[in-house]
Amino acid sequence: MDEYLTPDEVGKILKVNEKVIGDLLNSGDIPGIKIGHLWRIPKAKFEKCFESNIKPIKAINNNLFVQSEKFDIEKTYDCDEVAERYRVKKLTVWQWIRDKKLNAVQTGKNYRIRQEDLKEFEDARSTKW
Repeated sequence: MDEYLTPDEVGKILKVNEKVIGDLLNSGDIPGIKIGHLWRIPKAKFEKCFESNIKPIKAINNNLFVQSEKFDIEKTYDCDEVAERYRVKKLTVWQWIRDKKLNAVQTGKNYRIRQEDLKEFEDARSTKW
């Protein structure tokens, strides 16, 4: 029997509000089944969604959308975590993303940043010895 996730569980995995997941489900950007007024997300399809270039999730602004060979949501950071890491304001992180200095995946109104993208961002700004 298939295993299903609730929008709240998916929200916790992606570190986004349950409403964002509801919006993504309603728009068809992530796979789900509506039972009455409740959404359920097949776990296998959800995981596959992120393993196959994240294509089911569309960015609102395509130039901010990053496609990757493999996307492991557990190895991503939100803008607050990145801001804390570099001791800057969250708005600064958003500006880096808009200026295409830092690659990110847009999930609803939020962004997720992969470890590889943070390393690339740091390498591009590190002094060379």
